[in-house]
Amino acid sequence: MTRILLVDDDPNLRTLLTKILVKNQFDLTCAKNGAAGLEQAKALKPDLIILDIIMQDMDGFEVARRLRADPACAHIPIMALTAFATPRGRKAAAEAGMNAFVIKPFSVQDIVALIKTMTADSYEALNSPKTPPESSRQAKLVAVHSLRGGLGCTALAVNLAYALKKKWQAPTLLLDGDFASGQVAMSLNWQGRLSWSDLLRASSRDAASRILEDESIVHKSGMHVLAAPRDPGDADQFTPRMVGHSLGSLRERYEYVVADLAHDLRDNTFELMKDAETIFYLLSPDSVSLQLTRKALKTYAAMGIKPANVELILVDTRPNSRGKLSQIEEIVDHSILAYLPYAAEMTGVINRGLPFINAHPNHEISGLVEDLANILGKPAHKEEAKVMSGPTQPKPRPQLRPAGQNGGNHGIGRSLLKQMGFAK
Repeated sequence: MTRILLVDDDPNLRTLLTKILVKNQFDLTCAKNGAAGLEQAKALKPDLIILDIIMQDMDGFEVARRLRADPACAHIPIMALTAFATPRGRKAAAEAGMNAFVIKPFSVQDIVALIKTMTADSYEALNSPKTPPESSRQAKLVAVHSLRGGLGCTALAVNLAYALKKKWQAPTLLLDGDFASGQVAMSLNWQGRLSWSDLLRASSRDAASRILEDESIVHKSGMHVLAAPRDPGDADQFTPRMVGHSLGSLRERYEYVVADLAHDLRDNTFELMKDAETIFYLLSPDSVSLQLTRKALKTYAAMGIKPANVELILVDTRPNSRGKLSQIEEIVDHSILAYLPYAAEMTGVINRGLPFINAHPNHEISGLVEDLANILGKPAHKEEAKVMSGPTQPKPRPQLRPAGQNGGNHGIGRSLLKQMGFAK
């Protein structure tokens, strides 16, 4: 029987949760304050600790920090319980070592489902601390993000992963990081394939490993695809700690991981981007997108993401919609790396479930994506390619168009090409 320790100084809530958990056949022990909770945790070694954040003698953050500092209790999953849900509170909970964040009032069904998830073998395997061997692979992580939907984040992620696999012939994973409404699988007509739900329900680390070795994860291009959960109801079960450890395991299996992120700044989204070598942020020239871009950049900085790791890509959402580049850069206070033009061909390609660069290899957008793949290549892969066939160069393609009304020479990807030495 699953053993749970409830630490809460509210007697009414202790009574309520006791009725709920005992009825669902959990073995429950209660502690009425933080100090008692620490003692009970050491004595009982429960399978899960449900911890109130606001308590009189010692708040939940401090209790969690002390539990994580104790080798005997550091591995125990902690569910935070609070009536006050703010981004700062969620961030503090994650930093203190809490695995899940439940807001009062809660539904009986939701909390029971979350408890079962957090006490499953798969959860323990994905959340248990581990030190990878020195010889293990560590994928280069690239994230594609925007707070504004409809700009082609998924399309860029799909095509970039395809280009990386094609260019470097190295293990490459395309990862859908939108747990509630991811579209990677749909964009590839990828139905009934491997998803995050399979990892969530794996009964052990070995089972999760076998799932990742199954042929159903392999796209016909050779890249691997990890789709969003098949059941959107699973989305809340992917806590930041679980996502972080899952990503760590995945990066040991691949050379490149491209993550298509949700259009938000939630904790599990941040968990997927915080260690990315490059974050491509897409924006359009309209005022709403520019305001959201400023917000995203400020949040990135507050979360410790270096500005040098963030690259902006300006996207035309309709023909000739771009504004003046210098004015846009001044508004968002960040340089723009590249420009993606409007492409009417994109809709037809999406409907066919093909990567754009596969369907239109000579298009200027395909050229830009392939340049990105060249730039993102690992030094070892570039050196190997240099030995095999000489220095890596972008393949010939149509002349880059000037941006006209921008008043300069910023054509498609021109600023990116200049920065990386591919164009004068």
